[in-house]
Amino acid sequence: MTGVASAAAAPAPEVRATVRALVLDADERLLLQAYLDPTVHRPGGLPHREPVWIAPGGGLAPGEGAEAGLERELREETGLVGVAWGPWLWRRTVDLHYQGRVRRFVEHYRLGRLPAAAPRAAPTALDAHERGVLLDHRWWPLPELLATTATVYPPRLAERLAAVLAGADTREVVDISHEG
Repeated sequence: MTGVASAAAAPAPEVRATVRALVLDADERLLLQAYLDPTVHRPGGLPHREPVWIAPGGGLAPGEGAEAGLERELREETGLVGVAWGPWLWRRTVDLHYQGRVRRFVEHYRLGRLPAAAPRAAPTALDAHERGVLLDHRWWPLPELLATTATVYPPRLAERLAAVLAGADTREVVDISHEG
């Protein structure tokens, strides 16, 4: 030995398959929810001190399909049902320190539409953790979403959604992991 200590390899993060709903109302406003969990951060980074805006959704239960999980998560977090689902648009992989350990979130985003204008979002089945971190729901007009200084995840959500609404090709799921 040369006296140089070898560093033990860190274990691979646990993978968390996640689905998120990009739900538009009849006026093409996007539903986002304010989320603030001071324990969530990127490995080596600092937690947010202000709420971030995210699409409703969450982790899949063991053996649960993406479509069923997305409808369940949307119903639990917003009470909304009857979404006309469109294509899966984006995939994003991000490592986050979450509930005491680093997890690799593999998020899939799907577009959906509701026939009503800004129906009231009312959670129906939040667990204790979600009740403490989900703060609000808001229907965002695209111009306001494009102009906001609030933190929105995934990064570039507004620009990417604007392209979809303008007719961008949605036949292939786009990996947006490199955007943060």
